Parts: sequence; structure tokens; C-alpha cells
Amino acid sequence: MDTDLLPEEVAGAERWDVAQVGARDRDEAWRSIVSGTHLPWTLDRVRESGPPTDGRILRRRLGDIQLLDTWCGLCGGQRLRSDLRRTEGEYVGVLVVRDGREVLTQDDDQIAVGAGDVVAWHSARPIRFDVLEPLRKQTLLVPVARFRDVVPSPELTTARLLRPNSARLLLTSYLSFVTTLELTPEAAAGAGNAALELLGAALSTLSTPASGTARRHELRQRVKGYIEARLGDPTLSPRAIARHHAVSERLLYALFEEEGDTVQAYVRRRRLARAHADLTRPGRDLAIHQVARRWGFTDPAHFSRAFRAHYGYPPSQAASPPVPSG
Repeated sequence: MDTDLLPEEVAGAERWDVAQVGARDRDEAWRSIVSGTHLPWTLDRVRESGPPTDGRILRRRLGDIQLLDTWCGLCGGQRLRSDLRRTEGEYVGVLVVRDGREVLTQDDDQIAVGAGDVVAWHSARPIRFDVLEPLRKQTLLVPVARFRDVVPSPELTTARLLRPNSARLLLTSYLSFVTTLELTPEAAAGAGNAALELLGAALSTLSTPASGTARRHELRQRVKGYIEARLGDPTLSPRAIARHHAVSERLLYALFEEEGDTVQAYVRRRRLARAHADLTRPGRDLAIHQVARRWGFTDPAHFSRAFRAHYGYPPSQAASPPVPSG
């Protein structure tokens, strides 16, 4: 990160604190810390009166997913077009407010959030935040390729509030629990995989089907459960899936098209997600080609190409993937 304020290593995390620098330098230090950890931002409202006295960020790397804990006073900023151009890759941010109040603005939508609220937002589009009172929050930064493992629908990557439900509670409780642990890099990658699956469950209820489509929604969920249980079967095909559920292939394709998806793409993403989890699992004892075969890829070269196309790096780098730089 391009700042003179270097992070401290604390229980497996990196910590930045503006209290480490003199009062005169804290505004600039906070700008640099935020942009270096939360992707590039332009802060235009750093303080209300006097230099910031509380500005701390802890970053935990969970494989290629990052978990950021932030404590800060009143401030605000935005991701301008210039910030978007400086960002390497695309990410989905999942904001969990633990205490305080904040307002997010994206497009023409303004979302006021307080303690207990959860919001998902996309890094490739301009967005603004304004902290209205001292804030403590967590942010999960997920590469878009990983996010699409569990949420293919592009409309879910706009700034959206997650409704309270048991899946959201599991996710927020799990993120709190992770902050109490000192994890090895291998265990941290596994923790990131678990957080991603919980995020998928929490986001699956973001759009409630209308009563006229409830039966189709239930059928689609049954089909997805069937696919999940048979990802390792290389003969899994749309025809076999449709036959098992006593529906036509045309209806099966339509069920996934309603989510902007296809059957084959969904199966491929879920297989890649399971392979990715295996490749980053602590104590892995399977070779890459064995992992590929385990999840239905009979051709190692095809698996390697599909993995690289989806994640942006080859299977051999899954245990230590590239991380974003501010």
C-alpha cells in the first residue's frame, strides 16, 4: 500500500491505525489506508472538526477473499471513474454494519444502514459512502469470478440490502467468529470458501418469487440440489437432470434462463467452485488432475483452461492466488 504508515501484524491480520501518526498527518494517512485496503477511493469528507482520532482497519486474507474490519469517525468519499480505472479486477463488496450509521449511494438509489444491516455492492460502478456517526463495520471483498460461483445473477451485484433471515444471520455470525481466530494461510483459504457458501445462501433469498412463479422457483431449487449432489458424475447432463425431475429439457433450460443462466454454465461453475475449495483446503493430498476428476472433469487440460478462464489464474496458483493492490 502506498503509504508511510506500515501495518502491524496482529494475530494473523494486518492492522493500520491513524493514531500511529501525528495529528497533522492523520487526514492523509486515513485516505491512504482506506484506498489501500478497500480498493481505490477518493475521500472528500475526512473530518467534521479536527483531525481523526479513531481510524483503524484490520485486514484478514482468506485466500483470494479479504475480510476488513473498520472503526472510523465521520467521513465520506466515492469511487470515481478514475478510481475504477485504477482498480485491478472486479469485486463484490459485502458490508456488515456492526455499530453506527452510514449512507451508501449508487446510481439513483440511496441506502441508509445501521447496526445489523448487510449490503452488497459492485466495485465496477461508481458508489459513494457517508459515515453519519462513529462506525464499526466489516467488509467482505470477493472477486467477481468467485462471487459468480454462488450468485450468477448480475442484478444482485448492485447495491442491495439483504433482508433479515437465518442465512444472513449465519453469515454475519460466522464473520464475527472468524475475527477471533488466528489462521494459517491454508485454514484462512478454507474460511474464505465457507464464507462464500454462506454468502450464496444469504443472497439466494434476495429476490422473493411472485406467487405465480413460486412453483418454478421451488423446482429450480430442487434441480440445483440434485446437481450439487452429483457434481462428481461426468455423465451429468441436461437430459439426465430433466428426466430425473420428469420435466422437458425445454422447461429445464427455461428455469435457468429466468436467472440469466444456463444449465451447463451452472454445472461448470459449481464444479469449479468445488475444485477450487479442494485445491485450497488445508492438508490437501490430491494432485490437481485428481481434484479435476473428482468433480467431473475427465480432461485435465480442459479443466485447467476452464479454471483459468473463470478465476484468472491456473489451478496451480489456487493455494496462493493474486490479491488486489490499491
